[in-house]
Amino acid sequence: MATAIGLATASILATTIAQAMIRHGMIRVGSVLFPIDELFKSMQKVIVDPFIIGGFVLIALAVPMWLEVLARLPLSVAYPLISIGFIFTLVIGALVLKEPVTPMKLAGVVIIILGVVTLSKG
Repeated sequence: MATAIGLATASILATTIAQAMIRHGMIRVGSVLFPIDELFKSMQKVIVDPFIIGGFVLIALAVPMWLEVLARLPLSVAYPLISIGFIFTLVIGALVLKEPVTPMKLAGVVIIILGVVTLSKG
């Protein structure tokens, strides 16, 4: 079980970092849908941005880890672990992307953690 929890944590951390990389890449690229006549040009920027590519590579690496987690743990145990990603997201968003951490965001993360702890006791 400890190995499965470690794999889950690694997979969740990898996907969280991947999302931050993709977010950073999209800040650099800008909108892809508007104006609509710029869609093709925008998508050309997306497919060559190193942060976006790196994010997708990390997601691809996380998938086999998550599949192994699902092979080892009941879904009712594995799926709530994904909420760890909210903690990682808050920290990475604040430290790397310089996003504000508000009291409401902190309260939300605490509520999520309490919910996961409650689920794990059931």
